Amino acid sequence: MGGYHVPTAATMSGFLWSAATGVRAQDHRRDGLHQRTTAAEAPIRHPYGRRPWLILGVFFLSLYVLTMGGHLDSPDEELMYQVTRSLAERGSMNIGDTGLAERLTLTGADGRTYVPYSPVASVISVPFYKLGQALAAVLPTRYSEVSPRFAVGLRDPLISALSCVVFYALAVELGFGAAVAVLLTLAFGLATLVWPFSKYSFSEPVTGCFLLLSVYAAFAAVRSTRLTWSALSGVALGLAVASKATAGLAIPVELLYLGAAGTPTLLTRARRLVPFVVILGLPAAALAFANLTRFGDALDTGYRIQSVINFSNPIGIAGLLFSPSKSLFLYAPVALLGLIGLVILVRKLPWEAAVFFWLIASHVVFHGLLVIWPGDAGWGPRYLVPIVPFIVVAAGAVLVWTRGIARRVGWAAFGALCILGVLINLGGVLVDQRVSFVQLLDEAGGNFGVMDEHRWELRLSPVLIHWQEVGRRFSGFVHTLSQPVSLESGTYGKEAGEIGNTSPSGLFPRWTSGSTMLLLRNHQQPVQFWLEYLDNRPESLGPATVQILVDGVRLPETEISRTQSQTPLPDKRLPWMVQARLDDAVVGHNSVIVEIHSNTWQPARDAPPIPDVRELGIEIWDLRLSSNGQDLAIGEPVFSPMPVTDVRPWSTELENWFYTPPWHLADVWLWYLYLSGLPHSLMPLGLIPLIGLGWSGVQLSRFLRGST
Repeated sequence: MGGYHVPTAATMSGFLWSAATGVRAQDHRRDGLHQRTTAAEAPIRHPYGRRPWLILGVFFLSLYVLTMGGHLDSPDEELMYQVTRSLAERGSMNIGDTGLAERLTLTGADGRTYVPYSPVASVISVPFYKLGQALAAVLPTRYSEVSPRFAVGLRDPLISALSCVVFYALAVELGFGAAVAVLLTLAFGLATLVWPFSKYSFSEPVTGCFLLLSVYAAFAAVRSTRLTWSALSGVALGLAVASKATAGLAIPVELLYLGAAGTPTLLTRARRLVPFVVILGLPAAALAFANLTRFGDALDTGYRIQSVINFSNPIGIAGLLFSPSKSLFLYAPVALLGLIGLVILVRKLPWEAAVFFWLIASHVVFHGLLVIWPGDAGWGPRYLVPIVPFIVVAAGAVLVWTRGIARRVGWAAFGALCILGVLINLGGVLVDQRVSFVQLLDEAGGNFGVMDEHRWELRLSPVLIHWQEVGRRFSGFVHTLSQPVSLESGTYGKEAGEIGNTSPSGLFPRWTSGSTMLLLRNHQQPVQFWLEYLDNRPESLGPATVQILVDGVRLPETEISRTQSQTPLPDKRLPWMVQARLDDAVVGHNSVIVEIHSNTWQPARDAPPIPDVRELGIEIWDLRLSSNGQDLAIGEPVFSPMPVTDVRPWSTELENWFYTPPWHLADVWLWYLYLSGLPHSLMPLGLIPLIGLGWSGVQLSRFLRGST
C-alpha cells in the first residue's frame, strides 16, 4: 500500500490526551492568577502569531483527504452530482434522463427534470468536476465516470477543514485562548461525526461551514466597528440558507444578537444590521431565482415540508438525543461537556450562549419532527452536523472558567470523551456508512417503520455494527488468503428470495453482470468445473450464450458439456448445466483466472414493468470446482477488482461495489486505487496528504508544548 497509513484511534486519541494534559497542567499553575474573561477581551497573543489556524487547516485537510472515500455514497449525492455535471457542461440545473431514482426527482415548470436540493453545493462542486474531467482525459476510458466523482468528493474534505479553521477562530473569539482553542478544534474535527462526514458529498458540511462562519462573523461584528464583519455574517448565512433551507432557523437569533448584544446605540445597531440584512438578501435572491427557474415559484424549494413533518409523534426528538442509533451525544461525546459549558457560558457571555442554545434546540426540535428524522443512511444524526460546532465549543467554558476540582474533573472528562469520540467515529471512517443501514433494513425485513423501532436496540447501533464489521473483515481477510476459489468480481449479492438452493458454499443463487471472474488457486493440479444456471432472459432476446475462459483464453468446446437438467426446481424451472475440464488450461499454473462470460440484458428496458436497472447475465444457481476428486471450497474474494470496463465505465454493480460483499479492508480512496487496475506506482500519491499530516502534527505538538 505504499506509504499509506490510516491514522489509528490510539494515535489520534493519544495525541489529544497528552496535549490536554499539558495545557491542564498550565491551567493549574495559573489558578491563582485567573482574570475574568469578557466578551470584548482581545484574543490572546501567542509566539506562533497566526500560525495555529494555518497548521490546523493543513492538519485537517491532510487527514480528511487521506481518509476520504473517493466515491459517492447515496442517491442524494448522485443527484447533486448530476446537477454539478449539468451546470458544468450545459449551464443548466436540468439533469435530464439519468436513469436514477425518479422518486427523488421533480418535473419542473418547463417539463424538465430537476432535483429538490439547493444548487449551492452543486455549484461549489463545479471546479472539482472540471478537475475530474481533466483527470479522466489522461486515464483510460474505463475511468471516465470514476474520475469526476472522485474529484467532486474532494469538496467536503476541503469544506470540513475550513470549518475547523473557523471553529478555532470562534473559540479564540470567545476568549478561551489559543491553546484551549486548538484542543477544542482537535476534538471537533477528530472526535465527532464531522470526520466521517468529510468523506462524503452531502450538503450538511457545506451548510455547517457557512453557518459557523456566519455566527463567528456576527460575534466579531459586535466586538468591532468594521462593517465588513456584519456583511460577512450576512453573506455566509445567506449561503447557508441557500445550501439548506433549515439554516434559516438562525436568521431571527442572529438579527436579535446583532441588534441587541451589548449596549448598542441606535447608530451602532444600524451599522450592524443594515449590512447584514442587505447582504443576506443577495444569496436569498439567487435561491429565489433558482426556484423560479426550476419550479415556477420563487418560494418553492422542491421540498414538500407538509408531507414530512409529523407533529403528532415527535419521537425523532428523543431519537436525536438518546437513541443508540442517532444520538448526537453518542457520535459527539464531548457535546455532553458542552451542555455543562452552556450553563457556565450563560453567566460569562449570555448573548453568545443564547445564540448557541437557540441554534442547537431549534435544529433538534425541527428535525426531530420530520418523518425522515434519522437522515438515513448517514452516519449518526446527519441533519445535526451543522450545529455540532456550537455545542462542542461550549465545552471550552468548562476547561477555562472553572476552578479547583471542577476544573480537574472537567479536563479529565474532556480527555476521556475525546478518546471515546475518536474510537466511535473511526468506525464510521473505516466502513462505508451504508453497511449499518443495510443491516438495519434487513433486520426489519425492508419495513422502514420496523427499522425505526430497531433504532432503539443497542445491539443494532451503527457504532457496534461498524466495529464488528472491521473485525470481521480483517479476520476474514486472513482466512481467505488460503481459500482455493474466490469470487473475484462480476456477481451481485446472493438472491435471498430464492428457495430450494442447497449449495454447500452458501453463496448462491446470485446474478452475474455478464462477466464473472473467479480466482482459482489450483497449485498446478487439474480441475473440473460444474455450473448450474438459470437463463431468465425474455424469449424475444434469445437464449444466453455462456462461455468459459481461463486467463482470457476461451476454453475449447471439446472440453465443455452443455445440458438442461430434467429435475425441476421448487418453482418448476429447469436449470441449464455446464461441465468443463480445465485440466490442460490450468495444469502447470499455481493460480488462474476463470471467467464465466454471458451476454447481458436489463429488466427495466427489456422486460417492463420490472424496475430493475441492473445489467444482468445469467443467474448462477450453483457452482462447483473439484481437483483430484476433492471439492474446492469457494468463498468471497480476498480483494475484488473495481468492476469497470471501457464499454461500461459506470454501472449499478460499480455503485454497489463500494459497500456490498466482497468487503473492503477500509473505505478510503487509496484502497480503491489499489483495486482499480491502475498502475500501483500511483500509490505514492498518498504520501502527499501523509506528509502534510505529519508536518502539521509535529507543529501542533510543538505549539501545545510551548503553551505550557
